[in-house]
Amino acid sequence: MKRWLAAVLALATAGVLHAHQDITTRAVAARRAELQQLLGRYIAGDHEGVATAFAKLDPAGRIALRSLMAERDGPKPLARAAFALEFGAAAMRAPSPVEVDMFVRYSHQQLARRPSKVGTNPAEDRFELLAHQIGLALLEGGGNWPGHRTYLKEASPRIVALEAAYPGLPTRFALMRAMDAAMQCCSDLLVRGAIPMVAIVSAGTPRQTPTPPPTPEYALLQFEIAARDEALAQEALVRAAFLQQRLARVPDGLKFLDRAQTRGDTVIDYAAALVRAAMFDLAGPPDAAAESYGAAMRLAAGAQVPAIGRAAALQRAGQIDEAVAAANHARHIAPDGFDPWPVFLRADARFVDAWMVELRGLLK
Repeated sequence: MKRWLAAVLALATAGVLHAHQDITTRAVAARRAELQQLLGRYIAGDHEGVATAFAKLDPAGRIALRSLMAERDGPKPLARAAFALEFGAAAMRAPSPVEVDMFVRYSHQQLARRPSKVGTNPAEDRFELLAHQIGLALLEGGGNWPGHRTYLKEASPRIVALEAAYPGLPTRFALMRAMDAAMQCCSDLLVRGAIPMVAIVSAGTPRQTPTPPPTPEYALLQFEIAARDEALAQEALVRAAFLQQRLARVPDGLKFLDRAQTRGDTVIDYAAALVRAAMFDLAGPPDAAAESYGAAMRLAAGAQVPAIGRAAALQRAGQIDEAVAAANHARHIAPDGFDPWPVFLRADARFVDAWMVELRGLLK
């Protein structure tokens, strides 16, 4: 029996296929052939068709893709891993990013099939490091921190070995580990205003006794470790300060912000200004909060939140005329103006597009 037919039958048995869906083995076979051709073009260097294919994926296409990516003896596992990540990136941009975990899992499965050992093929090692980084970033962008945690746990032996083999190669894994620890201990605090977390559990997955989550102190230690890397230092310190602010530890949070030096990253500079303003809202002079909100406004003129925050802070400071003027200004800002804060909350997802371009280059 052909593998795609076996996949259809397995899914039907698991209850994934429903009577109202018009799915036949013939439809799955047709989608499988289309996807096989698309994969061939992708391997040959045509990277533009995946987003269109994702938009057209129907139930039969999803089954066909699953069977295609499940091939353990299929050629070019690294190219297949990149192909799966392309679908993951397209899914992350969709209004409901619930399929991201599935595509990331496909990629990870293909990376595990890589025949060469760590340290024997620098080009493939670099590809694998970047692919793991993209997979984790996609899960962050989809708000799937439970999936992020699982991926880190399963891939850590490979990632650690790759990091040890190439200590000078810049990566963001230290910060990813810190964010993962922070979300384990304090997700109920950190996801306020963020996109929902999506926990995806495969059918038949046995329930396990949960491991106690790490403490905030452990997460803060991980941010300190990440801050040892100069390239990650500012963001690590700002994210540590954000955690402290949500824990209402204002003096400690301000110490983290005072150590963070700007690197010209508008998203992180903006987040630092907002976090500082929020700390002064909790405990501090309201005019200092107004000043920090003003700094955020200069970085993102189209963001309404800091403008509202500044008006409220000025009112608390007794500067009524300035508060009224600030409130009027806030009312004239479009509510849908660009605000870097959601970008900050989605963590490494903001790098996915650039990383995918780099990954495609490594396929040549």
